[in-house]
Amino acid sequence: ISNEVEIKMGGQLTNLTILKDLNLAGDTVSGQLSADDAVEMDQNEKSQFYRKLYFIDVYRFRTTAANTTIAVDLRANLAESDPLDTQIIVRRVESNGSQTFIAADDQGGGFGSCPNPPGTCKPLEVNNNSLLMTVLPSPGEYWIFVTSADVAPTDTGSYTLKFSTGVLTPITYGQTVNGNFSVNSKAQTAAGVYVDGYYFTGTEGQKVRITMRSTVLDSFLILREFNGDEIKLDDN
Repeated sequence: ISNEVEIKMGGQLTNLTILKDLNLAGDTVSGQLSADDAVEMDQNEKSQFYRKLYFIDVYRFRTTAANTTIAVDLRANLAESDPLDTQIIVRRVESNGSQTFIAADDQGGGFGSCPNPPGTCKPLEVNNNSLLMTVLPSPGEYWIFVTSADVAPTDTGSYTLKFSTGVLTPITYGQTVNGNFSVNSKAQTAAGVYVDGYYFTGTEGQKVRITMRSTVLDSFLILREFNGDEIKLDDN
């Protein structure tokens, strides 16, 4: 049994290093989150003496056009004994060097059908990979933070990051579109499910109805804000 001890440490946080400038035409990189990486602290943690820490890798890209749509597909190496529980965060870099949060995703890459035998995974969460699809309203410099999920501080492991643009199609109220899932679809979850994305401009409190019909597949719809927050999902 010992007295309680409080230790305070001072110093400078490690400067962020941009690992690579991503190509808007499409890019794929492999990396490793490790204890040698820069860290971020969870400022929302309520504990007086403990703050959760997250290792981070940073990638950069720039856009010159408004309403650029992007997809960031982050996958852990599932062959590892304890795969990384991934998370993607996108921030815009302002002229004064500050960062503005744009969007994030934790479990989007896990959407898929549970494998046989049934009961071996939670519905819609086949794995802990991430897939973020969003719209960037204004041109500028953006940073992609590769890190671990909120529930997995200091998690480490290898990963593959796939970056692409032109992944969402604008639609308007009253419009009907026809689509087809195939190997040419613009996005696919780490669980193997093809994804088509559309975006529209709504207003707070507005009621919308979105209908998806198919005679050849079991359809599924997800409605999200551009920051990645899930509003509603529907299967049947």
